[in-house]
Amino acid sequence: MSQMGERDDPTKAVLDATGKRYLVEHQEAEDGSWWYDLYSDGFIRQGGLVDMPNVEYTMTATINFPKTITRMLNPNAVPYSSPNNGAGVTIKSWTKNSITISVEDEHNYVNQPMQCFWVVEAIA
Repeated sequence: MSQMGERDDPTKAVLDATGKRYLVEHQEAEDGSWWYDLYSDGFIRQGGLVDMPNVEYTMTATINFPKTITRMLNPNAVPYSSPNNGAGVTIKSWTKNSITISVEDEHNYVNQPMQCFWVVEAIA
């Protein structure tokens, strides 16, 4: 007897025949800190929220991916919670397991906790 998701699954065969990407797996943390969607062709979109405690001029955070990637396509991070007052968020680096973001507030307007939203598109 086969399990769903194996090659002889008739639904999978029909979806594969269309030649279009379809969602095969979705996971998310109960607290909303991360999520990911994995598609039939290996494309993955994952993201979440990261707390940045008391941003003073520059603060960095390394976020571990919920699902390992093999090739990065599009990393992104933006301020999410108020006040962001001009603080810039940049991607400093990434690996197959994590991304490092930096919040830079050259005028020190923030000087208090904030959240950043991050999302990456990659190949799993």
